[in-house]
Amino acid sequence: MLRGMPPQPIPLVPPSAPDAMSLLEAGRIEEALRAAQAALALDPAQKLAWLVQARALAAIGQRLGLDYAGIDFSVLPDQRLLVFEANAPMLVHPEPEAMFAYRNEAVARIRVAFAALLDRARR
Repeated sequence: MLRGMPPQPIPLVPPSAPDAMSLLEAGRIEEALRAAQAALALDPAQKLAWLVQARALAAIGQRLGLDYAGIDFSVLPDQRLLVFEANAPMLVHPEPEAMFAYRNEAVARIRVAFAALLDRARR
């Protein structure tokens, strides 16, 4: 999260389908990613839940009051957020592996936003 910017989530797992986590736990990562992506395309109710979750994450970011922060969380089966930690140290890097390339778009947005934050601080 960057002050004044919308949240830029980098999911460890893309939006989940009911069986995506079990596939992931079984080590079938590529199948889990495909199942999760299919669920996103087909479930408008899930999209609404994600909007609500995004608002909750944005509120957490505002309460932190930091210029730059990360929130580690998971989504429970009932769609509530389980926050593990929310703090300033956050690792952001491009993913060279094709199966994790879905993260790179968010990484690029974060880098641009962080560069803008630094530019504003220099003025």
